[in-house]
Amino acid sequence: KETGATKRRLLDVLVLAMVIGFPVFSVLLGQGYLIGTTLVMESIMYSTFTALILFIIYSRAYHFLDIVPDLFPLLMHRLEEGVVVLNDQFEVIETNHSHLLSLLSISLGQHLDNVISQLLPAKFATQMIEDHLLTVELLPLVPSTSRSIQPPLGYVLIIKDITEYEKLLQEVASKNRELHEINRELSNYATMVEHLTLEREKHALSLHFQNTLGYSMKVLSDMLESCQDPSLSVEQLDSRLDHALTFSRDILSEIRHAVKGYGQ
Repeated sequence: KETGATKRRLLDVLVLAMVIGFPVFSVLLGQGYLIGTTLVMESIMYSTFTALILFIIYSRAYHFLDIVPDLFPLLMHRLEEGVVVLNDQFEVIETNHSHLLSLLSISLGQHLDNVISQLLPAKFATQMIEDHLLTVELLPLVPSTSRSIQPPLGYVLIIKDITEYEKLLQEVASKNRELHEINRELSNYATMVEHLTLEREKHALSLHFQNTLGYSMKVLSDMLESCQDPSLSVEQLDSRLDHALTFSRDILSEIRHAVKGYGQ
């Protein structure tokens, strides 16, 4: 309110300076009102110069262009976080309009020695109040221009409601557990599929061995029986035995190759 009144007074002074400055300087020049273009221009110049001087003087005296005192309370009271300013005796000297202060029952003039003692030395605490998870952070106010270590001029309490943030963290943790369980089930399923695939390959290989060996033994048996023909000459008998031996070696090589491929 005082700042607004000061600005209004300053505007009144500027208007009066512009209105009075023109005739005053005209009279001082001894020429009356509006006599000659040169006189009019000089009067306007002097009145403008006077208004500028008064503007500079009153701006420095009443901090006319200093918008921080007006903006700081406006910004502070629009914060959702609770802001509490304490002096060096831990007495509340300023607060904003956050609803979080009512949860902690903080008001102007209150001494927060017990609260500060709980925050020190960590300067940070978490508290659950009426289904609201609050964090309280203590920040010391130290002059920025001071080069030596000095005790704080006061403190600022920053109170934040992290209930929704905590819920999001819990949801993320729950989703991570679900994903972990799904990955475990997929891993078990992949292991089961691999086991079934191996069993099927073993069964197919077993059938292949049985069929191959059965057919080979039948052919080899027929070859050996044909060697019992008494009408065969020695050359014919040797030829049939060589053929049977070659056939048995080929079958053995095929079986070894199949077994080696399955092992790989």
